[in-house]
Amino acid sequence: MTLKISKNKRLIIETTWEKDFSSWFAFTTSFSRKVDNAGFDIFLELGKFYFRFSINDKRFWDYEKDTWYERSKYEQTSIKYEWF
Repeated sequence: MTLKISKNKRLIIETTWEKDFSSWFAFTTSFSRKVDNAGFDIFLELGKFYFRFSINDKRFWDYEKDTWYERSKYEQTSIKYEWF
């Protein structure tokens, strides 16, 4: 389930019951910034059940300009049209 929080932020909640499990227990937290989809993430696994809670940015990071990548209104693409 994904919910829009603001123009660029979103909340993601995932739960799954798997047929096979990889571990009895796993817990991970992470926080990132200045990367693609930066934000806060919590992952919990208990046997066959896992839960993920994430608040992140849906934009991508432009490493050359050291800022968020913003699509321009008239962005040029590399699509080639051929007429026969």
